[in-house]
Amino acid sequence: MQDMRQPAKARLTRSANGEGRYVRQTGSRGEYGHVKVRVHPGEPGSGLVFENKIIGEAIPTRFMAAVEQGLRESAMLGVPAGYRVDDARVEVDDGSYHDVDSSETAFRLAATIAFQDAVRSAGPIVDAFEDDDRASYMTEPRKPVPSPRDSAVALPEPDDGMHCTDDTDRNH
Repeated sequence: MQDMRQPAKARLTRSANGEGRYVRQTGSRGEYGHVKVRVHPGEPGSGLVFENKIIGEAIPTRFMAAVEQGLRESAMLGVPAGYRVDDARVEVDDGSYHDVDSSETAFRLAATIAFQDAVRSAGPIVDAFEDDDRASYMTEPRKPVPSPRDSAVALPEPDDGMHCTDDTDRNH
């Protein structure tokens, strides 16, 4: 029988800003993309809402489709710990480009970095099922691993000569 549950996802608890910069120099031509975003918690079931709030040409319009693609990919891949972010509103409000070195790939990667940066600051909470082990580290503390001394085969304490072996005199 197939499990019909939806996978666990993260939801945002507050608005936050994020910035992503992708800069690589490969030979004579480089890669450059810079994106600033603001994420807001979305209404349940609203999905990822993308808004271009850039005034002017901070990021040319020919790169905005790549920015949106990077944001959607990052939301599906998920942060933190691989939990997707379904319901959020993302505003792209600033960035920068280079006439020669900017590309769609650079802006897609910069948007991914900006989204991850913003979500980490937006107080993400994982909505998980009660029996979902993937979220257990976020809901309860990790159990400590026993040290070798706590194991069933513990070695005896070394005798340093300071232990009192006489039961009658405990003032040593």
